[in-house]
Amino acid sequence: MLTRILTAAVGAPLLLATLFFCPPVVWAVFVAALCVMGMYEVLSALDMKKVPLLCVFAILFAAAAPFFAYLADKPWLLLLIGTGYAFLLMCVSVCFHAVLPLEKVGTIFFVSVVCLLSMAALAYLRLEPNGIFYALLAIAIPWLSDIGAYFTGTFLGKHKLCPQISPKKTVEGLIGGWVFSVGGALLTAWIYSLFSDAAPLYLRLGLVAFVCAPVSVIGDLFASVLKRQNGLKDYGRLFPGHGGVMDRFDSLTAVTLFLLAVIQVWPLIG
Repeated sequence: MLTRILTAAVGAPLLLATLFFCPPVVWAVFVAALCVMGMYEVLSALDMKKVPLLCVFAILFAAAAPFFAYLADKPWLLLLIGTGYAFLLMCVSVCFHAVLPLEKVGTIFFVSVVCLLSMAALAYLRLEPNGIFYALLAIAIPWLSDIGAYFTGTFLGKHKLCPQISPKKTVEGLIGGWVFSVGGALLTAWIYSLFSDAAPLYLRLGLVAFVCAPVSVIGDLFASVLKRQNGLKDYGRLFPGHGGVMDRFDSLTAVTLFLLAVIQVWPLIG
């Protein structure tokens, strides 16, 4: 527990300082580094080091993903990049079919397009009006859900949620995380409004957080499924007490793209 707290005490200020005080492109570089490390962890989990060409393509895609928002006015180029990446994975599958199971290639493509693009959406959110707030919200909701679930489950948990996937998760923890994430999102918005001219729409915000909290649990459970099926306890050891990038940011992977889509039609700041 002490190790987890110390890691959070060092890592959280660094993350927040980069988000609040650096220009969007520096934040995108920061997110790109997380994406690269996350992809490396997945490639290691799937034992893909014996196919270095696939690793190179996957890591390059991970590094580029946070910058796709800068190509928003060139959708044809984004389509070309996505199609080209898929085609390269197809070529690798054909060339290394004897040692490379197709299901592992499919997993890497899924992780790239869904999980890493969702992580990269932290950079896309930063480019939106009130982007700092939205990026902060995308981080706060799943992490507060994790914290609330951990403490509620530890002291009150009795009914297992998904014992075969994540033995420590409980129904009581899920409910506690739900309450923490909604309350924390509202508190985050209020604090943000004190230091800006933003006017949070609290009812909308509460409803979005109410939906995002269980969505974040799905992202967490998906990452756990990938670990279980590959015999892993943690993806890495980058964050002492927390594991790797995919261990710490797994719950964001189902939230950020959802939040990005929501705010296009339902802004949370008036």
